[in-house]
Amino acid sequence: MKIRVCLGTIAVTAGAAGAQITNGSFETGDFAGWLTQDMGSPFFPLSVNAANTVDTFGWGWSNTPTDGQFDALTGFDGDGASGPVSTVIVAQDALINASTLEFDYRAAWDLTFGGTIDRTFNVEIEPAGGGGALQVFNILTAVQGTTMTDTGPLSASLDVSAYVGQNVRVSFEWEISEDFVGPGQATLDNIRLTPAPASLALLGLGGLVATRRRR
Repeated sequence: MKIRVCLGTIAVTAGAAGAQITNGSFETGDFAGWLTQDMGSPFFPLSVNAANTVDTFGWGWSNTPTDGQFDALTGFDGDGASGPVSTVIVAQDALINASTLEFDYRAAWDLTFGGTIDRTFNVEIEPAGGGGALQVFNILTAVQGTTMTDTGPLSASLDVSAYVGQNVRVSFEWEISEDFVGPGQATLDNIRLTPAPASLALLGLGGLVATRRRR
């Protein structure tokens, strides 16, 4: 069961039609413009880091921003069962002014320590100010009993055209429902709203499109 706390509300002023998510590449060096929630005892704290400074478990790769000098990182492990919350969250209230939400991500995990519940990385679209999910996009599932030392740099493209013109909450959520049953690492960067690619628009394709970025 997902456990979360009220993150509150931030005011985001919409700019021109082509404006991006506020601080979408974390280039302020912190979570300015974002609402965050971390676990009570995380394996590694949710944080914004300069390039190539964090390798939480000796995975052989450290955080590598895809846009600018900073990215966000979570240890993707912690006190999910006994702690106050089981979900790591980075969220923002924003006016959806383009049909596609894009971002870059990367992950690693070793879930061979007796756990029974998969971990997930999802994006939720919620009412502005928070509330029940209007839509959930599953981006990644880390299956218990498996090891992934590096997914490699990945990009996601989500169809959010149903919310154009609306103020909603965009919430990036890593769900960890057990206590310290396998270390992990996950990064997030380069979050932006863009017009849908013409090829997808013509075909009427929506949902999630994930691609591997070149190293």
